[in-house]
Amino acid sequence: MSSSSKADAETWDAKSLCLLMLAVAVLIPAAPPFLLLWFIIRLVSIFMPFKLYNYLDEKLYSSYQWTVLFFYEYLAQTKIILYGDSIDDLFKKKERVLYFSNHQSSVDWIITDMLIARQGGIGRSRYLLKNELKYIPYYGYYFYQHGCIFVNRSEFKADQAVRSLKSLEANNTNSWVIIFPEGTRINYDKPAVIKKSQEFATSHGLQPLRYHLTPRVKGTYLTLNTLANYFDAVYDITIAYEGFTGGKNVPQLFSWFKRRRTLHIHLRRLPMDLVPRRNQEEVASWLHGVFAEKDRMMSEFNETGRFAGPSKVSRLPLSRLLPATAFILALIGNFWLADFGLRMYLGTMLLGGIVSIVYAMFVI
Repeated sequence: MSSSSKADAETWDAKSLCLLMLAVAVLIPAAPPFLLLWFIIRLVSIFMPFKLYNYLDEKLYSSYQWTVLFFYEYLAQTKIILYGDSIDDLFKKKERVLYFSNHQSSVDWIITDMLIARQGGIGRSRYLLKNELKYIPYYGYYFYQHGCIFVNRSEFKADQAVRSLKSLEANNTNSWVIIFPEGTRINYDKPAVIKKSQEFATSHGLQPLRYHLTPRVKGTYLTLNTLANYFDAVYDITIAYEGFTGGKNVPQLFSWFKRRRTLHIHLRRLPMDLVPRRNQEEVASWLHGVFAEKDRMMSEFNETGRFAGPSKVSRLPLSRLLPATAFILALIGNFWLADFGLRMYLGTMLLGGIVSIVYAMFVI
C-alpha cells in the first residue's frame, strides 16, 4: 500500500478520538476567558509603558500556544527531526526574523510554534494572514490586536500593512514575522488551482513547481522593504510529513491525532545581506528560486525519506509545557466553577463573539 493510500485509510481509535476531544475541550473553551483577560490587560495598559503591555500580551499569548504544543507535540507524541544550519546555534539566541515556509496543512502554524518555542518566546510571533481568517470569532480580533496583519489578495492594502509592520520596529519588539508565500495550502484535490499556479509560472518564464504553489511576492517584498533594517535574518523552512508521498493528504488540525506523526523540518538561516530587496522583480525571482530548491528537496525526500545532511531529534521537556497548560486550565476553571464566573463566561462568549465579528467587518 502506498503512503498516500495509508493516509486515506487512517481511522480513529478510542485513544486518538479521546485525545482530540480533550484538546477541543480545552483549547476552544479557553478563547472567551483568554480574550477577557487580554481586555483587562489592555485597559490597565493605558497607564503602562508600551513595553510592559507588550511583555504581558506576549506572555498571555505564549501561555495559550504552549498549551497547544502540550496537545499537538507532547500528548500526540509527535517526533520532530531537524536538519540544516547549525541547529543548536540557531536556538541559542532570540533573533528578529522573517520566517517563511512551504504550506501543506492547517497544522503548519503549530509547527511554527514548535520552532519558535525552541528559540524562546512563542509570544514573539506575528503572522501575515489571509483576510478571511479575521472573521474567526475571538481569534481574528485578538490576532489583529497582537500585531498580525490580514492580507486581502484581491485588494492588497499596502499602506495598512506598512503601518502595522513599522509598528514592530517603532515599538522595538523582538518578533518573528511569519509568511506562507504560497498564499494558501497546496491541495491535490484541487488540480485546477495547481495547474493555474504552474501556468502562471510558465507565463512569467519561471520553473513550474511540482510540490508547491508558485509563491506570491507582494507580502514578502513589502515586509523585506519595510523592515530591511529590523530583521537579523530570514529563516527558510521546509516541512515534510513522514509517510505522505509528495505531501498528499497530509494530516490536518483534527486528523493530527489519528496516529503518531513524524515531522522532518529543514532550517536555513539567511543573513540579511544575502537577501535581495531592491525591487519587487528581484525579490520575485529570488523567492521563486528558493521554492524551486524546496521542490528539489521534496523530490529527494520522497525518494529517500529524509532531507540531506545531518539531523537531530528534538524534544520539548514537559517542564516547559505544564506551567502554561496549568494556567489555561485554571483560567477556564475559575469561570466554570462559580455561578458568577459562569455567567461572566457566557456573557463574554456571546458579546466577545459578536464584537469580534463586527470589528472584523468594519475596522480590520
